[in-house]
Amino acid sequence: MGKLANKELQKMLNCIKKDERVLVPPMIGYDAGVHRLGGNCVVVATDPCMDVPEDWFGWLLINYAASDVALSGAKPQFCTVTLLGPRQTKPSRFQKIMKQTCQAADELNIAIVRGHTGMYDSLRDTVGVCTVYGTVEPKRLITAGGAKPGDLVL
Repeated sequence: MGKLANKELQKMLNCIKKDERVLVPPMIGYDAGVHRLGGNCVVVATDPCMDVPEDWFGWLLINYAASDVALSGAKPQFCTVTLLGPRQTKPSRFQKIMKQTCQAADELNIAIVRGHTGMYDSLRDTVGVCTVYGTVEPKRLITAGGAKPGDLVL
């Protein structure tokens, strides 16, 4: 998959300043972060999408990150979407992927808040990145560190 070894990844994470508002900061083995906002917890997950069948690209783009948010006990509510491609990418390719993305977001009742689209000489294929976030009451929050056998996420 191309992920860094845990030892190398930890070196990158070591520079992140601790913040008391952040309940689950970037950590190895945690696919979603959590911070407080008012009386609730905001669960945030970001995932890339690439090297997948074109007919599934938009669906996977939304669902990769949405599933990480949902597994924390939060309802995925909002997202941002970035689509990047090689300089020669036809607008119709981006439009097709965005239509799929919108359909997937609509199925989950996720509002697309923002995004970015660009074409770059350094890319050889289409890359999507989606950040999904949702809220959950602190007592309903489930984390990789706090999950127990028998926990149920609907």
